[in-house]
Amino acid sequence: MADATTLETQLQIEQLQARIRGLQQQLAEAKNAGLPGKTGEKPRPCEPTLSPRFRPSHQQLRRIADSDILGMLSWDENCNVLDANDHFLKMIGATIENVRAGELNVAKMTPEKDRDRDRQALREVAESGVCRPFEKEFIGFDGRHVPAIVWAASQEGASGAMGVCFVLDISQQKKTEAKLLAATEQLSLILASLPLVSYTCRPDPGFTSTFLSDNVVDLTGFSPHDFLGKPEFWRSRIHPDDAPRVLENLDRLLESGQAESEYRWKVRDGSYRDFWDCVHLSRRPDGEPSHLVGAWKDITLRTRAIEKARELREQLAYMGRVSTMGEMASELAHELNQPLSAAANYCYVGQQMLSKTLTPNNADLSELLRKIENQTIRAGEIVRRIRNHVHNELSARTLCNLNDIVIEVVELLEAETQKKQVRLHVELASSLPRVLVNSIEIQQVLVNLYRNALEAVAELPADRRRLTIISSQTAAHTATVSVCDAGVGIPPDSTAQVFDAFFTTKANGMGMGLAISHSIIESHQGELSVKPNAGHGVTFAFTLPTA
Repeated sequence: MADATTLETQLQIEQLQARIRGLQQQLAEAKNAGLPGKTGEKPRPCEPTLSPRFRPSHQQLRRIADSDILGMLSWDENCNVLDANDHFLKMIGATIENVRAGELNVAKMTPEKDRDRDRQALREVAESGVCRPFEKEFIGFDGRHVPAIVWAASQEGASGAMGVCFVLDISQQKKTEAKLLAATEQLSLILASLPLVSYTCRPDPGFTSTFLSDNVVDLTGFSPHDFLGKPEFWRSRIHPDDAPRVLENLDRLLESGQAESEYRWKVRDGSYRDFWDCVHLSRRPDGEPSHLVGAWKDITLRTRAIEKARELREQLAYMGRVSTMGEMASELAHELNQPLSAAANYCYVGQQMLSKTLTPNNADLSELLRKIENQTIRAGEIVRRIRNHVHNELSARTLCNLNDIVIEVVELLEAETQKKQVRLHVELASSLPRVLVNSIEIQQVLVNLYRNALEAVAELPADRRRLTIISSQTAAHTATVSVCDAGVGIPPDSTAQVFDAFFTTKANGMGMGLAISHSIIESHQGELSVKPNAGHGVTFAFTLPTA
């Protein structure tokens, strides 16, 4: 709207200039002709003496002067106003009597800020006969400042006037512009307070931006100037995986009239943020596309929350499956324990029967049955440990020897250790003080650390697959178990996060094992720590208070 007002004013100025140029030319012809005016007719101020031949030009000039559209005045060499039409006098709150009394002076009616421009205009009139239209203010008799656009030309007549000035009152336009400016500032404040960026662009192939609200700086780090007139700037920062889909939606925009997309966009710091973008097409009365209006919102937090919720659902589903398998393993261990016990009993009975009949082969057969009995008992013990490990009910805390827990875990994971061809070295401290713990929970911690170490060395050459478990008394009232591997280690920037829930360096890890282990050790008033080895790999160690 402000542009329309300025354009309307400019058109008025151009029309005025054209009419004045015509009048000036006719007045110049009259002056050069040197023809006298009517006999006995006294020239009026601002009115040159003209012959009948040029009377139409003079009449046109008088019609302009008498109209209620333009102000007209003439001045002498001292800038005193010699004559003025009613429109100008009304503009400044004066009367013709003020003119006749010599109370109007152009310099005195001009604010200090505009006087240099007035002097420049007078020089232009003296040199070329005219001056270019310019904007200034007049100080009225009531003290008001009246904004106007003026244009002046030199004039020589019987009145002794030095020039004539045409004045276009633009007070109303200024008021309109002020209102528009205030409305624009208010709208800018409203747009800046919204949690989204408002924008407009052209319906051209590049969708060239023409406006963006200032809060785009907060969302992207870039100013509106970075976007305006540069379609390639916005397009080039869309994530390569999202760009084809986004641009395809925009191509359909001219037909559908609306497009909505979610995509990643690279902000100033180089990271990608998730944005929701909705744009509408505005059409002219003839149906042709006019412009696009859209809104741009940062939805990074929302998309990350959705992604995290999805991951949690998957992890909970996995934990549910693990829990189900644990229940099945517990039931399976219970069922297997009976036939294994029966098999051990049969072996014992067989040995007793063979001992009553002494033959050369009986001794070998008896030894074989004894080995079968031992392995059956060992298998039953393994099943018992598995059942205890996955049992849902937590046993009470009792005084335990950490060495016994280490031995149980080593036997439990012996098959996996052999399968991965890992050389295990166990160092158990003698006379280790007992600790008051939930043995199943401590076993769970050690199993997790042991299996992590096995995975850490599994990809190494066979001769480097080494694993060490050490028990020790590190202080007067503490006992420690350390699991040391020679694997690839942990990135230095991830060491502080290894005990956080859902943090993992494994491709298919859940990130829960170490977090659970950490909470178990803390609940026993102990400490679980990690540190890199001097060569390769890391050492996980947990310390517990002794009884």
